[in-house]
Amino acid sequence: MHSAFHSPRLRIDFAREHTEDLSAKCMEFLSTRPFKDVVDIAEDGTQLLKVKLARMPPDRISVLCAKVGEDLRSALDQTAYAVAVASGAPKPDKIHFPFGQTADDFENSIRVNCKGIHPDIVTLFREFKAYKGGDDSLYALNELRKVSEHRMIKPVGQSIGNAIYYKNLTVRGGQVDTLAPVWNLETNEITIARASPGAKVTLNGTLRFFIALSDAGILTGSPAIETLQQLTIKVDGIVAATEAEARRISLIP
Repeated sequence: MHSAFHSPRLRIDFAREHTEDLSAKCMEFLSTRPFKDVVDIAEDGTQLLKVKLARMPPDRISVLCAKVGEDLRSALDQTAYAVAVASGAPKPDKIHFPFGQTADDFENSIRVNCKGIHPDIVTLFREFKAYKGGDDSLYALNELRKVSEHRMIKPVGQSIGNAIYYKNLTVRGGQVDTLAPVWNLETNEITIARASPGAKVTLNGTLRFFIALSDAGILTGSPAIETLQQLTIKVDGIVAATEAEARRISLIP
């Protein structure tokens, strides 16, 4: 016979499997070097040396990102359901893990979505502070799930910090200024240098990329794999803490 927390743990396992698949798909996509070097000319003649994304990641990456978010959010709701059943709540199907935009919204969610749950479990849920300004990672998970319900999450290429290494940079007939690498999520490009009009620039180096979340609320721009891994650890800890508390107060054997 399965334990009361078998279902949420199963969803967490699914999340880990989907994240592993996501990592493999991201590595496969990035290994094809889906970028191109371009030089755009500004109105004043300044040359903008850029790296642009030549093609978007495959839809499978978007699907896997969405699945991980849905698995983790479902694991929390199933955890709340498990303790609702153990508490003898009259309508356990109406029970959900509490989230909120603000602290007040969170408290209202507890009142509405945690009816009939043992008060010690409610106290534990309150400590997780799943609202913006409380535990932002949990709040972000709920936002991620809401986004995936309405449209496909669209991961895009994103630079890692200042990960540009110049092996050789030569300029003839002008000057060049290197820039801090900041990825533009709207145009899918990064401007790495600005050269004066007519300058001849030779720029050799490496630029590392990762797949970032886009259209994902406050998670937009975050590395997809690392972010989802951290959320999985967070949710796993909540399930474990809830199970331990349920056992402490004899809700489950």
